[in-house]
Amino acid sequence: MYFAEKCVKYREILGKVMSNEINDVVLTTEETIKFLKISKPTYLKYIRLGKIKAVKAGNGWRVLQSELYRFLKGDAAQEPDRE
Repeated sequence: MYFAEKCVKYREILGKVMSNEINDVVLTTEETIKFLKISKPTYLKYIRLGKIKAVKAGNGWRVLQSELYRFLKGDAAQEPDRE
């Protein structure tokens, strides 16, 4: 499998794992900081403080676009259900 195909497959899997929403988009760090119009250090600080839920993937982070909309609305991040 070529690298690009692996990336596409990874995004599909990660999207399914992080959310039940089928149409949700997974964004990279670079895509996210452009979307939010903030600096990379600020983005990383928000992740560290738990203001944005993200998943570490390789050398970067992945976040759902719906999570960014939640963040922009000012809703608190929800803890995952634990059974």
